[in-house]
Amino acid sequence: MHDVGIICDLNFTRHHLFKSYFNAILNIYSDVTLVDNLHDLEEVDDILFIGDDHYAPHKKVWMNQPFIDYCNEHHIHVVALTNERILDSFFPWNKEILEWLHKFKLLTHYVNDVDDAKKLGLKINRTAMSRSIPFERNDGARIDKAVFVGNTKCKSYSERVGILKQVQKFLPLDIVSDIPSWSDYMNLIGCYRFVFSPIGNGNFFPMRFYEALAVGSIPLHQVRHDTLDYYKIEKGFDDCIFFETLDELEAKLKNFTLWHSHNVIWMEDNLIPLLKEDKLL
Repeated sequence: MHDVGIICDLNFTRHHLFKSYFNAILNIYSDVTLVDNLHDLEEVDDILFIGDDHYAPHKKVWMNQPFIDYCNEHHIHVVALTNERILDSFFPWNKEILEWLHKFKLLTHYVNDVDDAKKLGLKINRTAMSRSIPFERNDGARIDKAVFVGNTKCKSYSERVGILKQVQKFLPLDIVSDIPSWSDYMNLIGCYRFVFSPIGNGNFFPMRFYEALAVGSIPLHQVRHDTLDYYKIEKGFDDCIFFETLDELEAKLKNFTLWHSHNVIWMEDNLIPLLKEDKLL
């Protein structure tokens, strides 16, 4: 048995990820303590998960010396789940977060960025959905277009904006920047045949890729030359289109006939092998 805790803001509703972390850990270990402060650590004897170590309210809980000292003194194994690029990031403070993480004596760190994984020698953290997150899959009629839902105003996404403009020249593409809720977002992308996923400020598979598969849509996901070397499971999916250049995307679309995706990856499926390999399960 493991006495397991997790730092995870369950009140956050803009996306599924924090609830997915909590539910996945609960499904894997059968019991988990929600850690909101130092005193909650008294219920944790073995493993503490940080469900997105970069999220500000989570940092307020763990990124302080008394909290780290308690974990070290009580031999609590900390598992940090990072959801964004750390090194060479648009956000320079990400390196400071990494420095704080390294103060934990017993630390296992999973990252989703391929370049980070290479440089730091770490394994991949997939930002997939937990099996326990409710949503509706659309197996009916779909709009024969692609949709992109996301931020186009942040300076770090200048490359993304350029790609969106170029792809609209050969692919019917709707761009949506504001959705009232996550359930509205899932319902929206489930209405489209394709979900467009351009490269962002990192080298990884974003949440929208796994969300698209979950609702039965087909991801059009831009990758770097080495992305699929680290995301090998996804590489084998025949219901996705991966591309490095827009010329490659245009060519692949011409011979693509599927209207629905049929593969899916759940967060539990990703975490269980990692935790077993690292002797945490």
